[in-house]
Amino acid sequence: MFAKVRGNTKVTTMFDRCLSLYAAGPRNIQSMASTTTMINSPAVAIASINNICKRLHSTMVDPIIDMQQLQNKLVELSPDIATSLTERGYYTTSSILPSNIIRTMRSQSINLRHQGRFEQSWSERIDSSTGSVVRFDKEGVFACEPDGRDYDVAPDLIVYMSVLLQTLPTVLCEQSLPTSEVQLSNQSFNAKLAVTSPGGSVYPLHIDNPQGVSAGDTRKLTC
Repeated sequence: MFAKVRGNTKVTTMFDRCLSLYAAGPRNIQSMASTTTMINSPAVAIASINNICKRLHSTMVDPIIDMQQLQNKLVELSPDIATSLTERGYYTTSSILPSNIIRTMRSQSINLRHQGRFEQSWSERIDSSTGSVVRFDKEGVFACEPDGRDYDVAPDLIVYMSVLLQTLPTVLCEQSLPTSEVQLSNQSFNAKLAVTSPGGSVYPLHIDNPQGVSAGDTRKLTC
């Protein structure tokens, strides 16, 4: 899964988006998405999301992921993440989620593909001769951008995505960390799943925002 966090361009609040993911499911909480306001504290946001989850329709499948444990793990790893991003430009780990949650999310991803939620993945590059932006398909790569429609099928994916995007920008902007001046925002984001077909297909190296701020694209972090 790729979660792309943008800079300080206010599009919508992370909390509003979290609520909308859930509100797209049970009709009895549809109105909640329109009455929310920005919550800057990850702890408050997690508690609020937990409260919403408890109010979901009884026929829906409950996620098994522990949101508080996930948030605590991200906070614990934030100094290493910040240092690695600053010194190397990337960070890798395999310790954020336990194996049973990973297996569950993989199964939910497969179910999304069976439902036809994946489509041809594409990106953009700058033509060196003309300087223009050119779209290109990623051969053998298919992508899905999960949203509230997918909660019944992939509740753990939706919850994971919400917690990740609510927590990381805040903790990486802590004054004590080397990433504090990057000004990551938890107000604008995008998330997707990507799958490569067998037979040598790969997810190609590319730049997410080839036009950058000049085109209003303020993406700064992909994780």
